[in-house]
Amino acid sequence: MATVTITGAAGVTNAITLNTAQTTQLAQQVANIINAAATDGTVNAVNFPGPFIAGPDVNEAVIPLDASSGSYTGPIGFQYVVDAATVPVTVSAAVDQAVVAGNAGITFNAFAGDTLVAGGGDSVVSLSGANNVVTLADGSTTIFGGTATGSTIDGGAGNVTMYGSTSGSTVVLSSGTNDIIEGSGPDTITAGGGADTIFGNTGASLVFGGTGSLTFVAGTGASTISGGTAGPTLFGSAGSDVAYTGSGNPQYVAGAGNETLDAASSSGNSLLYGAKSGSTVTIIGGSGNDTIVGSTGATDMTGGAGANVFAFFQANGSGGPDIIGDFTSRDEVLLSGYGASGVSASVTAGGNTTLTLSDNTTITFTGITNLNPNQIIKT
Repeated sequence: MATVTITGAAGVTNAITLNTAQTTQLAQQVANIINAAATDGTVNAVNFPGPFIAGPDVNEAVIPLDASSGSYTGPIGFQYVVDAATVPVTVSAAVDQAVVAGNAGITFNAFAGDTLVAGGGDSVVSLSGANNVVTLADGSTTIFGGTATGSTIDGGAGNVTMYGSTSGSTVVLSSGTNDIIEGSGPDTITAGGGADTIFGNTGASLVFGGTGSLTFVAGTGASTISGGTAGPTLFGSAGSDVAYTGSGNPQYVAGAGNETLDAASSSGNSLLYGAKSGSTVTIIGGSGNDTIVGSTGATDMTGGAGANVFAFFQANGSGGPDIIGDFTSRDEVLLSGYGASGVSASVTAGGNTTLTLSDNTTITFTGITNLNPNQIIKT
């Protein structure tokens, strides 16, 4: 926690308290501009409620220390609004306006090209127009992306719930518990050290994992999940196309519907669950030792370069037609719950071998005509 002093109306100084180093640094940059203008006599500082008449140089609108909770509209032509109030207020910014607020909390309505530095407390942010920048400290914040385009959000150390925009955003998360419900636009999200849950939508998603836990629920847009110290938990959905790159140990659970998970560029040990009944899923593992679990739908499995296990559980119920596309001498098939007589038929034809299990699950080994029985583990 630190205090930044900004010169206001009639030379009165306003002390703005901010709870994080980043927001303090940004507020200090604004303070330096306004204070320098005050020193050379080129600042036009006016307290709310005005009147506001923009001057030729630096224009600052001030919500004073003793202001009451209420709504304040940033005056046109004023580059800066300084919220020195000790109670939460609502600020609706004008175009290309920078708002610096302390740690009392703020409701902020961006118009276009606006910047918010919020020093802490609980906040609500609504975005519209293009190229807004929001930097938060801590507290709990709800953000509505609306139709805004090109927004940049820094979630700070608090808890963020964000409803994405129709045109996409760039979001950086630090710590805390964060829920991002993406809009229809393309988003770039950098996860942090907290617990982050991201719900995809129809737009493309590029998500960079952090040091905390990451859960991603795919939408129908193409999604790329990259890195992260801890392996993410990924949930597919009908029509989803998810790519995972990184060295973590991800877990992927296919949803209901046709979908693809491509982890070919990953190096961790993945746990990947296949298609549900009536669905077709393509799963591609990476260079780690992956486990791919068949389910009741049709799963096209590629294990990748590691020593992989392709697992089938009778307890899952009647399985579908599954394909293993790259079975090698490093790999194994686990048949759990089927017993010694769980394979009811084995047919080699067309350069492939197909096993039929007692629950009518079929497993086709592409390019394999001499399947090694020692690679089939029955329990």
